[in-house]
Amino acid sequence: MGYTHYWNRKEKKPIDRNLVSTMVNKTQQILKSTDFFNLCSYESDMVLTPPIIGKDFIRFNGKGESGHETFYLGFMSSDRDFNFCKTAHKNYDFYVCVVLLLLVYYLDDYFFVRSDGFEKPESDYPKFDSNWLEAKILLNQNGLNFEINLTGENGYTNLVVKK
Repeated sequence: MGYTHYWNRKEKKPIDRNLVSTMVNKTQQILKSTDFFNLCSYESDMVLTPPIIGKDFIRFNGKGESGHETFYLGFMSSDRDFNFCKTAHKNYDFYVCVVLLLLVYYLDDYFFVRSDGFEKPESDYPKFDSNWLEAKILLNQNGLNFEINLTGENGYTNLVVKK
């Protein structure tokens, strides 16, 4: 299947628009402080079209050969319940981790997040790949103080944040 991140809705209920607005504003603020807008575009083959970080959805991919599958996170009730993005560990994978951490930070009542980038062995501490850890550091540097952990829900290992 390849290196993939997954996120799905916990329930098909309207998402609190105030929380979405807070998450989107923080996402814009943090990503503007990085190389995100230089490295990412709307689609990998649309390098002159900027990514979208908006109130209804977030959409981006790496530019050109640095892209793989487009990341799309929708906040509308009509959006799909189950989503995934194969990044093949390309450069934009870091930004996918940033957005998914922000999703769990602000909207954990609405979404589950899973990834090939972490695992919870039976008798060991959770293991996260470097992009997840670097994303956490970036968010901590931007005023969001939390720890990341994993929990087993619905038969899957899901990302959780402890504020």
